[in-house]
Amino acid sequence: MGTSQTGIQIFSGISAKINQSTSKTLSSDSPVQLFVYNMNSSTTLKDMKFYFSIAGPVDSIFIPASEKKKNRGFAFVQMSNRKSAKRAEQILDGSWLDKRRIQIMALNNCIDFEMPREALSIDQILKQVELIEQQKYI
Repeated sequence: MGTSQTGIQIFSGISAKINQSTSKTLSSDSPVQLFVYNMNSSTTLKDMKFYFSIAGPVDSIFIPASEKKKNRGFAFVQMSNRKSAKRAEQILDGSWLDKRRIQIMALNNCIDFEMPREALSIDQILKQVELIEQQKYI
């Protein structure tokens, strides 16, 4: 199965690569990225790793931070396979983490982050993801 990459502007001056599968069906062992939002600004990478490991193996976690080094209330968690990602959605979506009810959305394409600096808002990221999804059907 092949993949192609499309660049989008998620961070000022920084592009993120979107890995798009050229096959309509992803294998069950393909990594799946989850967009996690409504997080407490004090939630740490260690907290997220521990929490999401309940659902299965975690490949990576990216938590965008503000200029004041506080997390921006959302994260990208890459689960090792589709089964773990589905389990994370079923078990953890709507659950409480650090006094906040987190929300989880599986992304069809994985985002590779390179030297992140200033992150966009959640609405801007969701719009970018929506545009990429629309381009797949053009």
